[in-house]
Amino acid sequence: MTERWTDERLDKFASTVENNLIDLHRATTGRERAMESLAHTQIQILQRVEQMQENIQTIQIEIKEIQSEVVGLQTENRRILDRLFGEREI
Repeated sequence: MTERWTDERLDKFASTVENNLIDLHRATTGRERAMESLAHTQIQILQRVEQMQENIQTIQIEIKEIQSEVVGLQTENRRILDRLFGEREI
């Protein structure tokens, strides 16, 4: 036996469908917001990584300059020591 669709039953069905659509819209909107937030976070992370890479390159250049200065100081120290010890031997 087939049950007849009454106005009450149709209204209940329509309400259920409408609620399901509202829930689906909310879920979709929430997912879209989450994806936008994730994309924004990824962009921020990439920007920070790029800045860190630039900082590392700057530090590497400074280290090379310091190493060069140290080598120069070592050379100068050797000259001074050679002169001091050379003068003592004379």
